[in-house]
Amino acid sequence: METIGIALAAFVGVGLTLRLLVANVFWRSCDRDFFPEAVERFLREKEDGGRLVFRQRGSRFRIWLIRGPGLHEDAAMLTLTIPLAPWSQGAVDQLNERFRFRGFDTHFHAQPGRDILGELRFEVPDIWNDSAGEPAAWAVRCVADALDLPADARFIIDMEGRDSLRVLQALREE
Repeated sequence: METIGIALAAFVGVGLTLRLLVANVFWRSCDRDFFPEAVERFLREKEDGGRLVFRQRGSRFRIWLIRGPGLHEDAAMLTLTIPLAPWSQGAVDQLNERFRFRGFDTHFHAQPGRDILGELRFEVPDIWNDSAGEPAAWAVRCVADALDLPADARFIIDMEGRDSLRVLQALREE
C-alpha cells in the first residue's frame, strides 16, 4: 500500500512539473488571439488575488488582470490595471477615447500617490462560460492598440497566485 502511495505522489509530482514546463513554454510567445483563452484559464485555475500579467516582448509594456470575488462561487470580478509609466502616460487620450467609444466611463489620468494610471473592472457572472474571458481580453487588446503595438506583437503571459482546485472538482462532478 505504501508503494502505491509513493508511486501516486511521484506521478502527481511529474504531472505538475510537466504542466508548469508546458505552460511556461506555451505562454512565452503569444499573439493577441490567445488572450481570451489565457483569461479563461486564469479565471478557472487561480484563486481570488491572482494576477494575469501581459508583457510585450522587447518593450516596457506591462498590464495585468487581478482576480477578485464574484457574487457567487462560479463568478469573479476582474480588474484590469494600467501602471503609471512613460509608455502609458503618452497614451492617456487614446485610452480614454477607445474605452469611452465602447461605453466605458473611463478617466485615466496620473493619480497623486498611486503608481497606476487607471483600472477597469469586469464582472464575470459565470467563469465556465466559453466566452467568459472575452470582455477582459478585448480590453487588453484595446490597450495594446492604443499604444500602437504592432499587430503581430508577441506577448509573455504569466499567471501568478494561488492555484485553485475548481477545475478538478468540476471534473469529479461530471
